[in-house]
Amino acid sequence: MHSNDVVTFIGFDMCITFACMRATCVCPQAMIQPQLASVVSHLQAEVLSVTDIVSSDQGHLPPLPLRPPVSTRLLWLHALRARVEEPMDTVKRVAPELLEGDEGWKLRQSHGDLVKLLDS
Repeated sequence: MHSNDVVTFIGFDMCITFACMRATCVCPQAMIQPQLASVVSHLQAEVLSVTDIVSSDQGHLPPLPLRPPVSTRLLWLHALRARVEEPMDTVKRVAPELLEGDEGWKLRQSHGDLVKLLDS
């Protein structure tokens, strides 16, 4: 796991934690909002990272042992899609207001572009 992956994982864990705190009114919204905004920037970076991987490594994904090339590619693409879909679904479920505004629009746009790239 890369350090960026750790930061992203911690960011999504923070998103869930802060959403639970917000729901129980343990702390004011002003204290939570900056941390939640950082989750959007981490998710945006993750989407761009996966987009770079898919774009630059088209056909050159590392082989998996005892797997034919086609199934290897399908497994890689499935894993890369899950890498961005799961956190995006979490944000949609826990804090949908983060996907509003300029940063949220950029995230939704780049996520949609990535999904189209993965489906093609």
